[in-house]
Amino acid sequence: KSLEYLRRLKDADVILYVDTHGYFDYDDLYDFQSLVRQIVFAREWFERLKENAESGQIDKLEAGAWPYGKPPYGYGKKDTDDLDDKLYLKSGYEEVLSEMFTIYQDKKTLSDVSDVIDDQFDVNSPSEWQVGNILENRICVGELTLTGEVVARKPELAVVDKDTFKKV
Repeated sequence: KSLEYLRRLKDADVILYVDTHGYFDYDDLYDFQSLVRQIVFAREWFERLKENAESGQIDKLEAGAWPYGKPPYGYGKKDTDDLDDKLYLKSGYEEVLSEMFTIYQDKKTLSDVSDVIDDQFDVNSPSEWQVGNILENRICVGELTLTGEVVARKPELAVVDKDTFKKV
């Protein structure tokens, strides 16, 4: 991959410059070797960082924690420490989240769902984006995912059954 990347740069007439080296000449053996070493090394470190980040996210998800920053609408996380950001369903939101699915099946628009929630419940009204996110987020069936794969099942987070989720 690294050599292919360098070939594409050369074919595109990209001129590479590094402050400590100067301009790189693709046809000079020393420059080419130096470039290859740096690119391979950078790619290796990038892959290590990516692997470790994914591993950390999986560890948190398996523990029922939320590794992605702010949790979805209606959910919260206990910020007791960095390793224990336990996800929980906020008080008063189970019915709201469940109702979102029912309303959407009837009304079919995100704005209608947001408006009905605002009218019928005493909670912070969700934005259309938040409604769309909830309707597609597997957390509503108690599944914590990473890149589409279920990492952990937490039934206490479920607000709808899988059949209702699939219908929407």
